[in-house]
Amino acid sequence: MNLGSTQNLQVQNPTEVFDTLKGLPFVSNSGIYDGTIVTALAGTKRVNGVEQPCARVGFRVATQEGEAQLWISLDLSGDYAYHLQHLAILCNCIDQKGNLVINEHQEQKKDGTVMVVYPDLVGKKLKVAVRRTGEADSGQPYVNLAALLSVDGRTAVELINNQSASWIATNQKRLMPEGYPLFHAKPKETAPKTAATGYGQQTQQPYGQSQHQQVYGQAPQQPVSGYGYGA
Repeated sequence: MNLGSTQNLQVQNPTEVFDTLKGLPFVSNSGIYDGTIVTALAGTKRVNGVEQPCARVGFRVATQEGEAQLWISLDLSGDYAYHLQHLAILCNCIDQKGNLVINEHQEQKKDGTVMVVYPDLVGKKLKVAVRRTGEADSGQPYVNLAALLSVDGRTAVELINNQSASWIATNQKRLMPEGYPLFHAKPKETAPKTAATGYGQQTQQPYGQSQHQQVYGQAPQQPVSGYGYGA
């Protein structure tokens, strides 16, 4: 994964891991759930009709009704890859040089299919905040990821406060995707408008574009995340 170096590690066969979630109901309501990552592997999802690479992460979570399974898809690149960066921080996937690293391992199934898995993430406990947005044709609920938190409820931003200033400076750019900055800069100071400069005028911007930049076909600051079922 393009967060840093990769190395091969021996992990449990992912087909065996899937069996631990088999039979569990899917999360169907908005909320913040305590969960454990059971499996994490490379996959794809359809965005605006195009298949895009992603990381598929399966959680075993606790609900009021009992245990359930929750699946999310995290972008590997693009303006909404910050969820994956946050996950790396929350799972302490930081090497000795201060780089965010999620190691990859290729696992071959009995039928010859090769799967790319992320063993660094398996077994990590997190809080997962999701919101229900509708239902698929199959009747399973769509659940979008809202935020990832540590077990004690802290965000990735809060966790990196103990990192050095140089580490923050090095990682700030890639942790600050356009449209959803992880590090909020000081607001720009602007002079109050006068009758000569402000009355009847609007902020200049390119014709046909909204004031806020966004990815084509997506609302600003809308997380592109996974559904609540393992497709």
